[in-house]
Amino acid sequence: MSLSFTRARTRGVLLAAASAAMALILVPPASAASPPPIPVPAPAPAAESLQPTSADVERVAAEHKKPEAEVRRTARQLAPIIEALTPSAPPRVRAGGPKAARVAKAPVDECFRSVGGARPAPSADGSCPSGFAPKRNQAYAHGGVRGGDHVYFGTSANLTCGGPGLLGPYSPAFRTKNLVCEGSRGPGAPLFGDNWGDWRSPRVYRVDADTERTEDITPTPGQAPGLRSMMGVRGQAYHRDVVLLAGPRLTPAGGASGLNVLAYEASTGRFLGEKLLPEYSNMRTGVVIGGELYVGARATGGAFGAGGVVLKWTGGKTDPFRFEVVAAGLPHEPAYIAGHDGRIVTANWSTFRPGQAVGGSPEMYLSPALPARGGLTNADSANWKPVFRLSDYEPDPVVAQAGMFGALTSWKGKLYFSTMYYPTYNTVNAWAYYGRPSTEIGRLNTYVNAERGLQLFEMTDPGKATQKVSLLYGDRTVPVYDTAAGTWKPQENKLRQKPRFGPSGFGNRWNNYSWQMTVFEDQLYLGTGDFSNFLPEHAELMKDPALFGLSDVTAALLKPVVDSVSAVYAGSDTWRMTGPDSAAVPFNLDGYGNRLAHGVRFWVPFEEKGKLFTGSATFANLADRRRASGGWDLTVLK
Repeated sequence: MSLSFTRARTRGVLLAAASAAMALILVPPASAASPPPIPVPAPAPAAESLQPTSADVERVAAEHKKPEAEVRRTARQLAPIIEALTPSAPPRVRAGGPKAARVAKAPVDECFRSVGGARPAPSADGSCPSGFAPKRNQAYAHGGVRGGDHVYFGTSANLTCGGPGLLGPYSPAFRTKNLVCEGSRGPGAPLFGDNWGDWRSPRVYRVDADTERTEDITPTPGQAPGLRSMMGVRGQAYHRDVVLLAGPRLTPAGGASGLNVLAYEASTGRFLGEKLLPEYSNMRTGVVIGGELYVGARATGGAFGAGGVVLKWTGGKTDPFRFEVVAAGLPHEPAYIAGHDGRIVTANWSTFRPGQAVGGSPEMYLSPALPARGGLTNADSANWKPVFRLSDYEPDPVVAQAGMFGALTSWKGKLYFSTMYYPTYNTVNAWAYYGRPSTEIGRLNTYVNAERGLQLFEMTDPGKATQKVSLLYGDRTVPVYDTAAGTWKPQENKLRQKPRFGPSGFGNRWNNYSWQMTVFEDQLYLGTGDFSNFLPEHAELMKDPALFGLSDVTAALLKPVVDSVSAVYAGSDTWRMTGPDSAAVPFNLDGYGNRLAHGVRFWVPFEEKGKLFTGSATFANLADRRRASGGWDLTVLK
């Protein structure tokens, strides 16, 4: 499979694709009567079974016309890497709890035949002309929020194709059975650069929580011209019958500058307007705390933004785009916020550049005490204090700088917070600071040692002298780079704690993200980003000379372990805690029936209705199989 870096598309094709009609696929609520059976995961193979045999060496040597001695030497060098990547047996999903049923699915919005080729719109029933494959570009159900008796959410398209731009100047075009990325030959390249060639304009949906029917409420280009430059709908908030959905504005240079905000009247779905806020470049989850709505935002600066603020919403239906800065000058973006014990706590992301994190380890900040009425004001903006840094746990400073804090929530009097690691970013960041190894085996060795699965922590008394942080899921020792010796060595985590319940990633090193948490029926639900199902596609990217530069021989020798990881772990994960003193148990491990879904992207609970809605993310856009399909899914637990 070759990687193409040529560029050739026109603006006219982009506009035609963006304006194509989208036929929403509805799954009637009656489908909830027969939920799919709980799947039995593929058995984890013994590590020895994934090591290349003599027959494998002979076959690979013959296929790639290489001397057997050379292939055998590479196989020996790969042995410890294959052992480290071998999946362990996943836990079995526990029976009981609410049942899951799919409510809606991303519609087929395009027809595909070849990279850079024609992209006709599908028929109303989602079918494509002969010779064309149905394609679902809208991969993420982003920005989900409750607005009265409805779920509002937006989407983002083909983020897996644009994501490698965070690793460096990579815009490969390639195709597998599940995914196609057109890169520099995609329709977005003339507008936003090669990295965003697979961009498509986002969509907006409204779901009736009672009937579970979904409607497309995407504003027209005349109502919201800024949609044509939104990376996707990543942020969401609701207060006083107003829903806000927001996302970064892409620039012609391929960066993000400015935050585009859409507003709706929640009770009716009426579109209230759009506004660009040039001083910000990202927004995540908004939370009502003490009767006021607060959101975290990334400040504009550099290619993707730098530093962050916390905003209090001061708008209304007649002017929904007013905010007051209540925390300013934070070193990193406050991607998640939560109310706890009369204050606000932020969980911040790193500051990213392509291939290198800057600005030190991300941190968590604590606000001043919230007043009885009116909330925080601009007078409080300089009075926030850090209460925890990722480097307080992670002993490798370069890994700590590249990591991020993930979801957090207040539950049963304690604060639960977590981490996120963008797949492979730890590796390229380590190359930036420690040096890029000259051999492919050396580069793979960095990958094995620098990558991390998510951690989960518990905090009591944040900001007080009695503050205590406990490691629930993590590792007692992790690899740390010894700059003098030029090798990775195990070192105890800086909390000097053994995890109370289990290892990072709940035992799956590809559970890189703790993406979302919510409390439903007095239990804590944790949705992860499990990128194991993307590993076969990622192996294709690893051949890029600017990334890992894997040879065909090495890729062939690694293929059994790559396929095994995908078979054993594929599908997004949901874990559930019934109480602070009980370990999390797996509620779902197969993406709610779609093994190509890699993440739980939002939770929207309706406690009084006994329903919990969740939207998914996937890397896939071509797959169209019963238990493995591209595009977002909307699922309800009840």
